[in-house]
Amino acid sequence: ESNNGKCIGEDSDQLVNVGRDPPCLLHNCQGDCDADDDCGDGLSCYIRVYSDELGPRGCSGTLYSDFDYCAESNNGKCIGEDSDQLVNVGRDPPCLLHNCQGDCDADDDCGDGLSCYQRLDDSD
Repeated sequence: ESNNGKCIGEDSDQLVNVGRDPPCLLHNCQGDCDADDDCGDGLSCYIRVYSDELGPRGCSGTLYSDFDYCAESNNGKCIGEDSDQLVNVGRDPPCLLHNCQGDCDADDDCGDGLSCYQRLDDSD
């Protein structure tokens, strides 16, 4: 259901499944989104790479299948933190990547002080 174009409910830290292709802008921790345009002001669509992957930081509850969720955009940086574990954010992410996040194509895709490491084929 819609409330002036925004989905009924409010920003929360609990995951809420509104359904596929919702007819309204999603609140924080609501899904299913496909792009940032599906989310309310200041939120980005957190695209999950695998259905068993953790959901967006700051949201808790049961993840629904392959749903993606809206979450706080983290001031232009991708959701998550610097890590020593590789994390696939997806192709052409709409945010600046943290350490060990990909896929980057140039240094401009990375946060402050980070460089894009380009692999050849499937090399380590």
